[in-house]
Amino acid sequence: MSCYCINPLCQQRQNIDDADKCASCGTSLLINERIRLVKPLRELDNPFSDNEIFEVEDSGTQWNPGHKRRVMKILKRSSPQFVERFEREVLALQLISHSNIPQTNGIDDCFMLEPENSIFKFRCLVMDKIEGENLEEWIETHPPISQALALDWLEQIVAILDIVHHTEFFHRDIKPANIILDPDGQLYLIDFGAVRQITDTYLAKVSSTGGTDVTISSYEITKVISHYYSPLEQVHGHAVPQSDFYALGRTMVHGYQKYKNGEGN
Repeated sequence: MSCYCINPLCQQRQNIDDADKCASCGTSLLINERIRLVKPLRELDNPFSDNEIFEVEDSGTQWNPGHKRRVMKILKRSSPQFVERFEREVLALQLISHSNIPQTNGIDDCFMLEPENSIFKFRCLVMDKIEGENLEEWIETHPPISQALALDWLEQIVAILDIVHHTEFFHRDIKPANIILDPDGQLYLIDFGAVRQITDTYLAKVSSTGGTDVTISSYEITKVISHYYSPLEQVHGHAVPQSDFYALGRTMVHGYQKYKNGEGN
């Protein structure tokens, strides 16, 4: 098993499991005296990605002791629009009370990190790891789902979205890759990185000409698009809570008819 360096400028981030410091850049491999990065869940050093996600070994804190595998999201960018989105994700996961979304342990799992030998400061979010396979991967290796299974999945995700929306958030990125199927047949909604809070201010913005897709000189850039899943109003910067249900419908079509690359009935 390997251990990875958190420093994105490190020339060789993979280290042997029992190392204390990175052999390449000298950065400590133990984060906050409890966390070690054991496996990247996304491609490392991708210049187009604003974050990195790792499976981690977490030895716990005084309030949440015990070793367990978890997931850590690391925000690499410090510009206001990325920080705002990251903080919305943290807030949503803290406020939404549902067992089938990523679970965090409050302030212990959200922190700022400034590694030695690095010019960067990182915002980090640690979440419990959900065992299973995302629906995008699952669908690739299974035949089209039955109508009964499609209805079961639909009911499960609608129940999660009901809680999300009643907590005054909406997800904005419903798609097969963001839904995990566990070994017991339960679905989990993940990746709240595009989440938006439902406020009067936001609803007033989307009801006006131009939606929420504004220029860098303004105060936010919020358009989030997943091709084949995002509805037209979201593409134009007018996403609303109902947009989640359109994307969910497209997700069910993907599984029921193996809808790919914009083809299918």
